[in-house]
Amino acid sequence: MSNEQVPVILAVLAGLSVAIAVVGIFRANRSRPGPKVHWRIEHFATQQDANPLVKSFAQRVLQPALKTVLRAVVAVLPMRIMAAIDETIEAAGRRTSVSRFLTIWLIGGVGIPLGVALLVIIATGRIGLAQLLPITFWAGAALYLPWTALRRKAKQRIKEISRDLPDAIDLIITNVEAGLGLQAAMLVVAEKFHGPVGEEFGRTVREVSLGAERGQALADMATRTRVPEMRLFTRAVAQAEQTGISVARVLRNHSAEVREKRRQFAREQAAKIPVKLTFPTVLIMFPTLFLLILGPVALNIMNEFGK
Repeated sequence: MSNEQVPVILAVLAGLSVAIAVVGIFRANRSRPGPKVHWRIEHFATQQDANPLVKSFAQRVLQPALKTVLRAVVAVLPMRIMAAIDETIEAAGRRTSVSRFLTIWLIGGVGIPLGVALLVIIATGRIGLAQLLPITFWAGAALYLPWTALRRKAKQRIKEISRDLPDAIDLIITNVEAGLGLQAAMLVVAEKFHGPVGEEFGRTVREVSLGAERGQALADMATRTRVPEMRLFTRAVAQAEQTGISVARVLRNHSAEVREKRRQFAREQAAKIPVKLTFPTVLIMFPTLFLLILGPVALNIMNEFGK
């Protein structure tokens, strides 16, 4: 074996060692002693919560440690920040919890940069500007990008709800006039619409089925979605229930109002187009026109002075 092959072999062995360690940490324990009856009972009634030895090393050791650190961080953070994060996650569709989002956020933006900085200090004895700049860039990007992506997803979901809500209200009106109740009409909307509108109406129907008051469930839906038209829909339904007016009649007036607001918004966006086109026109088209018009004149002048 030559001396040139030794570093390659050591690198391969080090990579295999790290891979085996990662698999061993995150792999669940499959060695379950006992007779076959115990295996079958454990297979049908998952006893992973009751038997901690079935869980992986990460589930038994790392997750409790992360939860402890996260509780300490949550205790330090102001309640206003926690409420803003929770509201943004709700508006984005609640695909994750606040604790999980904070865990990923802090590990990516604080834990990994500090770990890399410590490794650099341990390996070289110091940390210079060349190593500090990429670590700082990584920390800034890891802290900025998740929150920006979450807010962008929430805004996109709000736009989709605002776009599909008039059609959903028309479907509710049609079903109510056909003889269905409001809750059954909302269930039809949840079945027909596969976007955020259907998800929100389906969630509201489930909450009412579990015992929540319909007015409170509708108010919670309006708060979650952050859509003004949804808040107006909730008020219209509450007004119809309080005054005894037909829900279909109130919702028909509300649907006309929502569509008029959407037309006004479209006119507003169309009126902004000339202003938005001014800067590209000035920066791109005018220099090209000046070059085409004044370019030959400038060349003729240069030729005359050259003679």
